[in-house]
Order: sequence, then C-alpha cells, then structure tokens
Amino acid sequence: MAMVDFIDIDKRYGNTAALESINLSVERGEFLTLLGPSGSGKTTLLNLIAGLIKPTTGKLLIDGKDTANISPGERGLGMVFQNYALMPHMTVFENIAFPLRVRRVPEAQIRQRVHDVLELVRLPNVEKRKPKELSGGQQQRVSLARCIVYSPSLILMDEPLGALDKKLREQMQFEIKQLHATLGITMLNVTHDQEEALTLSDRIVLMNNGAIEQIGTPSELYFSPRTVFAADFIGQGNFFDAKVLSSTGGQVEVDAEGLRVRCGKAPANSRTGDAATVLIRPENFVLRPDTATERVPEENAMGAEVVDHLILGGIVKHRVKLASRKEITVQQSNHPGTRLYNKGESVRLCFLPESAILLHKPAIQGQAS
Repeated sequence: MAMVDFIDIDKRYGNTAALESINLSVERGEFLTLLGPSGSGKTTLLNLIAGLIKPTTGKLLIDGKDTANISPGERGLGMVFQNYALMPHMTVFENIAFPLRVRRVPEAQIRQRVHDVLELVRLPNVEKRKPKELSGGQQQRVSLARCIVYSPSLILMDEPLGALDKKLREQMQFEIKQLHATLGITMLNVTHDQEEALTLSDRIVLMNNGAIEQIGTPSELYFSPRTVFAADFIGQGNFFDAKVLSSTGGQVEVDAEGLRVRCGKAPANSRTGDAATVLIRPENFVLRPDTATERVPEENAMGAEVVDHLILGGIVKHRVKLASRKEITVQQSNHPGTRLYNKGESVRLCFLPESAILLHKPAIQGQAS
C-alpha cells in the first residue's frame, strides 16, 4: 500500500483549473519532490495532503484511508516550512517539545526525545537558546527536529531551503538526505529549484500548468526527458528545430537547422517528415581548435566561432556561433591546463549520437539556456 494516493484529482477555483486529472502514488519511505515553476500546481498538491484545501473531484488516500472527512490535525503529518515557523518567545527545547506536550507525552520522555533528536540533527547543547540566537541553517535544523520528534509517518516540506544562501542550502541538502536515509520516513518536498530536486529525490514529479508533465528518477528526467518542457526545465540544453529524414534500427537522422544529425535517443514512432526538436546538453560536446592535429570525428560534427567563455569554478562554458549564426553553449570540466578559447577563434564540435535526444514537441523559442 502506498503512503499517499491521488486518484483522479481535480482542483478548481471557479473556472480556473489548479489541478487536472492527477493520478499519483507516493511510496512508503521514498523521498518524492514536486518540482515545477510558480503556478504549476505543486503547492496545491501539498495543501491537499495537509488538508488545508479539499479536491473538487477525485479521492485522496493517506495510508490507505480516504481523507475526505479527516481534519488536518488528525492526519498525523509533519510540516517543514521555508520560514522555519519557530515560536520566537520559546527556547529551542520548548519549540521541539511543543508537539509532544500537545500529545500529552510524559515529561521524562519529552526530555529524552528532545535530546535524541537534537543529536540527530547535530545541534547538541542549544536547548536553552532562542531561535534568534541561531543561524538560518541551525533554525531550519530545529524546525526539522520539531517535525521528526513525534515520529510522523509522512513529512511535508514546502520550499524548506528557500531562505538559505547557496552554501547553507547545499549543506542542508546533504543533511536532509542523510536524515531521510536514517529515519526511513516518507518525505514529500515542494521546490522550484531543480538542483535541490536532483540532489534529494528518489523520484521527481515535474508539474506544468496543473498537470503532471513527467515522473521519474533524477537520472530519468535529466537523461531521458519526454517533452521539450521537461528537457528545458531540468538542466541546461541546446535546442534545434528539426525534421526527421530517416528512421532505421533505432537510429534517427534529422535535419537540425541545416545540420545533418544522427540521434541515438528518439521515440519509437518517429517517422520520416516528422517535425521535432533535438536536445543536446552543453556537457556532451567535444570541443577542439579548428587547427588541431587530432580532429573531431565528422559524424555529428560542425564548425563554430567562439563568442566568449565563462569560468564557473569547476566548469568552463563556451558560447559559440555556428555557421547558421545560431549560438549554443558548450561546457567542459575546468582544471589546470584546460584550454580556454577566446572570442573569434575557430573551433570544431562533435557529439555522440546517444547524446542527441529527439523530442516530438514544438521547439521552444529560446536557442539555448
């Protein structure tokens, strides 16, 4: 039995559809992330589980029970918010103990549980401090501790790391991942941050305009997107308008804005003449000087002119212009001795067929991201 089941869920506000035909199961013990842009419906799904709103049609089950007549307080869920939601007049101990006192847990057990959970989130010896005396990362750990101290079977997290700076956010991502592995509690996370979703999740539900665009593991969404929206939202990509020239033996050849490209990943129903979009991730290009003795293979190869380069710590991105005047992004690992190409240099690019993904959707307007 799944921990949560959405069965034919619709949610409407007047004539506006916030969710349409949602069928989704959240498995026990998994870390599931609802990912998507603002207005895609991810927070609406979270609020349905929490009981803050009710579906217009359909059925929602938690732990196999129909929630239609179960109040928010009776659902036994844990909640973690972006703004921590700690009570400023209470100490850390009192904040964490609060849900236990509401449940009339004996005082001796409260003291032990608070001690244990503070050890778990690596915040010993802060029981007497007030929230304002803690850093943002520490406050979010206290918020997590308050949530897990009463052992809920399901934890809902609404943009829990959104208020933290980049370094703290990355640190907390790993700590939440370790907590999940240790506790085995089902966690449902809402975010618009693709990096957070890829780092934390067992599975990702990508939302778009109130519907589920794609469900899969982080690897599946990144390496095998099914739509242009999924390809563009997860990671960075270079997109080409394309027309299928031939389709044989699992290999599809296309005309991609004047370039003859062989795609190793294409829908099985690809047919000659189909209009499509080709995705090539920036890191999948091989980049060489046009004058190099070791030339790139001619298949899936093209000449280009360097527009500029950008160094981002461990990676370097080159913006290059193709003969068609289209600009794309090429990404390489950055290490001592990495060749940096300057504006105006002629280069050669190539990529493996399996790096070219054919998508049967209208091309987006952006050339590259």
